[in-house]
Amino acid sequence: MSVVLWLAAVTSTAASAQTLQWNWTQPEPVTFHAEAFVNTPVGAHFRAASNVDARALTVGMAADLTCKGTPLKKGTAVVCTIDDISLEGRAFTGEQAKLDQVLQSYDAAMTGARIEMKVRPDGHVQVLELEGIDTDIAQARMALEHMRQLSRKLMAPLSISMPKEGNTAKPWKHKGMPLFFELITTSGTTGGVALKYHVDGDAPGGGVFVVGEGRGNLNSQNQTQGAGTAGALNMVGASQTRFDPKSGLPFYSEVSVNGEPTAQNGNLSGGTRYALAAWIGRTYADGSVEGLEAKKAPAKQ
Repeated sequence: MSVVLWLAAVTSTAASAQTLQWNWTQPEPVTFHAEAFVNTPVGAHFRAASNVDARALTVGMAADLTCKGTPLKKGTAVVCTIDDISLEGRAFTGEQAKLDQVLQSYDAAMTGARIEMKVRPDGHVQVLELEGIDTDIAQARMALEHMRQLSRKLMAPLSISMPKEGNTAKPWKHKGMPLFFELITTSGTTGGVALKYHVDGDAPGGGVFVVGEGRGNLNSQNQTQGAGTAGALNMVGASQTRFDPKSGLPFYSEVSVNGEPTAQNGNLSGGTRYALAAWIGRTYADGSVEGLEAKKAPAKQ
């Protein structure tokens, strides 16, 4: 065996031998920066509490979060305060001014709000709610659901599953619907997803690379009227996570997914109909943020 191959084998063995388990119960709150971009060529409908609504072709988000976990009988309750958030989007022709107004209202409402999650021991997010926003009228309640849907996209990189008992010697499956495969819909996503993870060696800046690859056949519940029939979109997704075995949290994680109409849904033309790209990295008091391979120095002022 050549020296290069021997070193590669040693590195792979060392990485796969590590135990990877989530641990949201940290002694101090953990801060993150998160960004997400959603592409919906047929339009996603968003409403503001002021009874203004618009259809968005794209939505981009960036947020700073402070997260704290509390143990449950099974899993962890995680509360992430949205310290700051900004949203922007591109609307259908003639609706840009209204979309700007809607997203500005979301910015104001979500800043200081709380993303409250129930997280399974393997890291899968079972429940995600958005709290701390007034919902005294019907329009406000609908706006809250739209903001919750956007929050799910923002937090998707933190819903990566780790194997049972942390054993990474062989690939493992994600049990349940991965957060980043969900569509933007107030009625829920139906269909099936097959997603597998594996360890892909040690990261130069510390931690272990965990890579996920999967496919799904999905639709929204309102399109299938609640039936678990074949979905309208063929979904292909992937994730890359630099996981810290010592703390039990990611240094950095990114996800992406693309959906194209299935053959039986040829009326949904126009190429890619849905796409999500999102990343999240831990941040520090000096302004630095974790990247895919290592921590990045704070930007110069």
